[in-house]
Amino acid sequence: MNFVIDIGNSNIVLAIYNEDELRFHWRIETVKLETAESYYHKINTLFSKEQIAFNAISRIALSSVVPQLTETFNNLFAQFFDCPKIIVTASSKLGLTYPVSNPDYIGSDLIVNAYAAWQKYNKNCIICDLGTATTIQLVGKNGFYHGYIIAPGVNISLQALFSLTSQLPETVLTEPDNLLGNNTKDAMMSGIVTGNRLALAGFIREIKKEYQHIGETYVIATGGIAEVICNNSNEVDVIDNYLLIDGLNLICRNIDF
Repeated sequence: MNFVIDIGNSNIVLAIYNEDELRFHWRIETVKLETAESYYHKINTLFSKEQIAFNAISRIALSSVVPQLTETFNNLFAQFFDCPKIIVTASSKLGLTYPVSNPDYIGSDLIVNAYAAWQKYNKNCIICDLGTATTIQLVGKNGFYHGYIIAPGVNISLQALFSLTSQLPETVLTEPDNLLGNNTKDAMMSGIVTGNRLALAGFIREIKKEYQHIGETYVIATGGIAEVICNNSNEVDVIDNYLLIDGLNLICRNIDF
C-alpha cells in the first residue's frame, strides 16, 4: 500500500492507496509546532481504526508547503517507517519540463497537481486549485509546465471582510440565490462566491487566448472549496477533489525512488 501526505497551510490530508484504489483518506489540522512523535500518534490512531499496519506501507510520497513540517514528517518517516519515500519538489525527476533552468520556486503542491493532470487527463490542462491561496497553472499534454498565477484565496478574502469590517456577520460559504443580495449575508456571498467565480473565469479565458497556439485546453478545478465556486462555472470542465493525492499516488507507482 502507498501512503501519501499533502501538507497544506490549513490542513494535512493523508491517504492510503492500494495500487490505484483510494482506500482511506483523512484530514487533520496543520499545527506547525507539533513534533514528529505527536504526528506519529495521530497517524497511529487513524491506522489502528482501519487495522493498517505500519509495515504494510510499501511507499510514501509527501507534498508540503510548510517547510517546518516537511522536516518534521521527514523525521517521522525515518523513525517509524521502513520503505522508500519521496518528498516532492520541482527538482524531483517526474518527467515535467520547465521554461527556466531552476524551477525550485514552484511549490510542491503545484508540481504534484501539474503531474497529476498530465498523467490522468493526457491533455493540455489548466488547473485551478482553490485553497488558502487560489492558484491557476497550465501544463501541456507533452508535460511542459508553462507557468502559474497565485491570487488571494476565497477564505482569505472572507476572513479579511470579517476582520476589517465590524458590522459584517461571520458566515459559511454558500451559493447565493441572486446576483444582488437583499440582506448582508447574501450580498457577501455574491461578492465572495460569484466574485471569485467571475475572476477565475476571466483568468481561464485569458490563458486560453494567450496560449491558443498549443491547442484546446481542459480545465480542472480542485481544492477544498472548488465545489462551491466552480459548480455553476461554464469555464470548468471537471471538479477533481482528489487530484493532488491521486498525483502523489501516481508518483509512488510511476517514479523510481
